[in-house]
Amino acid sequence: RTWQVNTASVPFMARQGQIRYKVAGGRPLYGGTHNNSTVSPDFLLGEATWGAFNNTSLYGGLIASTGDYRSAALGIGQNMGLLGALSADVTRSDARLPHGQKQSGYSYRINYAKTFDKTGSTLAFVGYRFSDRHFLSMPEYLQRRATDGGDAWHEKQSYTVTYSQSVPVLNMSAALSVSRLNYWNAQSNNNYMLSFNKVFSLGDLQGLSASVSFARNQYTGGGSQNQVYATISIPWGDSRQVSYSVQKDNRGGLQQTVNYSDFHNPDTTWNISAGHNRYDTGSNSSFSGSVQSRLPWGQAAADATLQPGQYRSLGLSWYGSVTATAHGAAFSQSMAGNEPRMMIDTGDVAGVPVNGNSGVTNRFGVGVVSAGSSYRRSDISVDVAALPEDVDVSSSVISQVLTEGAVGYRKIDASQGAQVLGHIRLADGASPPFGSLVVSGKTGRTAGMVGDDGLAYLTGLSGEDRRTLNVSWDGRVQCRLTLPETVTLSRGP
Repeated sequence: RTWQVNTASVPFMARQGQIRYKVAGGRPLYGGTHNNSTVSPDFLLGEATWGAFNNTSLYGGLIASTGDYRSAALGIGQNMGLLGALSADVTRSDARLPHGQKQSGYSYRINYAKTFDKTGSTLAFVGYRFSDRHFLSMPEYLQRRATDGGDAWHEKQSYTVTYSQSVPVLNMSAALSVSRLNYWNAQSNNNYMLSFNKVFSLGDLQGLSASVSFARNQYTGGGSQNQVYATISIPWGDSRQVSYSVQKDNRGGLQQTVNYSDFHNPDTTWNISAGHNRYDTGSNSSFSGSVQSRLPWGQAAADATLQPGQYRSLGLSWYGSVTATAHGAAFSQSMAGNEPRMMIDTGDVAGVPVNGNSGVTNRFGVGVVSAGSSYRRSDISVDVAALPEDVDVSSSVISQVLTEGAVGYRKIDASQGAQVLGHIRLADGASPPFGSLVVSGKTGRTAGMVGDDGLAYLTGLSGEDRRTLNVSWDGRVQCRLTLPETVTLSRGP
């Protein structure tokens, strides 16, 4: 027998042989009215993690912009078992500031995490970072451009320590976070936060959750702000939820938000929210909504936000996997690199659903679905109840055992065309013998078999097939059959 022991993980770890990557591009809007291409250049960002060994990962990233800024990072992550997980990386930046001055520098970072299973605790020393005087992050670079090269706060070093504790007996958890940010040319910035989360029942209402957080921020240059944040979530029906959150600070700020979420459809979830914010300088309202839908070729999402008279946004995204082999290629729902998957080939027949809504063959007749657990038998089935009206398959269940990360391939005999059910009569009024085959004279594909009293169920009939059907028994063609174009399974001659 084997047991799995959770130790810790950092965001840059990946399984051996697995590659995770992310690519993004856009134009940041920075500096208020300075939101044009001169101050906010177009940029491209990419990062990747490779599981080089069983407990070791290599990762790196790149940022490039049209505004004379680029940076590159390279690092290593190590799972040390009972000692936790550790990662370290170095980043170099090169920038050309207004008035032509060039600036290059390095930044060094360490991440550590450790989980204590016996006590339900997690300790995360997330990021000690040290940057030399000439290193510029992307936000610092944008700030320099927005101020026409003027002096701005220049980060020197930072660290964040987070400790969380779970108390299963009380259905409760707590977390404490401390962070400090030092600058080369300004005083430090300190942040402290303490939070509590609780799941409980109230009368007939089950599964309510509530949380409260206390935060204190000590700002660079003097001054501080105290905040308290509270939220409660109430189930509404079987798969709906309403939540209310409020945040208040010692400067007169008050923010309130009401949110409604609906996830009764296992493939589609959506939520809407409305909020009102009050500050010492005024107030505003905001409205937002989002929808996520799990499709056979991935997960699609859309979101929108509106602040009347101030701000509006619309976002679209897709998240999934693509598998390409010598047999073809297809998009599918997201699968990990080490997860076995099965490629289904229906021979150019599109729209064949596999494993419910998990996969559907594309226009080339290729679909990809998860093959379950490695080294275990898995059954993959065609959802015959959801087949298009003009599609028929001869076998609907596939069983196979795949190794870790393997891509299996199986061809399913599928046909697309009209379906006809009727009795076949010979010229003398008799019926062809039981078991006679009805074959397309054009493609050679068997369209059906003759049953009792000449009853035959024919599938996948094209216009050409209707005019070239051969009925054979005793090893040879005995007669030919022509079907009117109007005859289908639901409509007779």
